[in-house]
Amino acid sequence: MTRGKYPTVDLNVSVYRLLSPLLVEYEASVSSLTSDLEKYRQQCKALQKHVDQVLSENDRLSSELEQHIVGNLAGLETPNLPADGELSAIENLESQLQLITQVSLISADSS
Repeated sequence: MTRGKYPTVDLNVSVYRLLSPLLVEYEASVSSLTSDLEKYRQQCKALQKHVDQVLSENDRLSSELEQHIVGNLAGLETPNLPADGELSAIENLESQLQLITQVSLISADSS
């Protein structure tokens, strides 16, 4: 079977012979890349599970720490502050002390 000067059957056979090793190599490369891709997907899933576990543990530890801190803060005693009446009494005593000190200084200067 020839069409013009070039035989079509022979051309197709020779093209197939030339492309056959390339197609085989291409399929091998695609197969290798596909298996690598699947391996990376599995690694990604495993890593995601590990990240989820770490996040869960972090939340748990954070909650425990918060409870511990709140418990310690609740256990601390607040100092007993004087009431308003006691504050005025303290201020009164301080002013009396200042007056007595001033009187003592004046009497010491006069003598």
